[in-house]
Amino acid sequence: MAASHKADCVLDTSAWVALFNDEPAAAALPAAQGEGRTVTTPIVLAELAALEALGRLRAASLVADVEKNARFEPLTREDAIDGARTYARLRKAGRSKIGLADALIYATARRVGATLITLDTDLSGEAGVTVLGQSRKAR
Repeated sequence: MAASHKADCVLDTSAWVALFNDEPAAAALPAAQGEGRTVTTPIVLAELAALEALGRLRAASLVADVEKNARFEPLTREDAIDGARTYARLRKAGRSKIGLADALIYATARRVGATLITLDTDLSGEAGVTVLGQSRKAR
């Protein structure tokens, strides 16, 4: 008999930052995550490392904590192409704030069948995306 599958989630950079900076939106993370595994991507790690190096995070060991508490999912060729197409589609539809990095993270979440959890509204309305709270101010 197969074990029951619990849906995985990908926390994007904004969700990790909210969690480690004790932002109010982080209170909704446990319910949004459910009981599945948390997944991270190289794009999220790169963005967190940059924020860490700039001193914009309260936790000095955020990158190490993320690697310890999340399953790492590499970016594939398919993610790159799917992410680029999603980025182009949304930009053409007038979503000028969508970033290529966000589209790549979303592509990885889709490939592994995980829900993307974010605080940013750039991907609002896309299948498999949960937006917590209100969008944060632009960095």
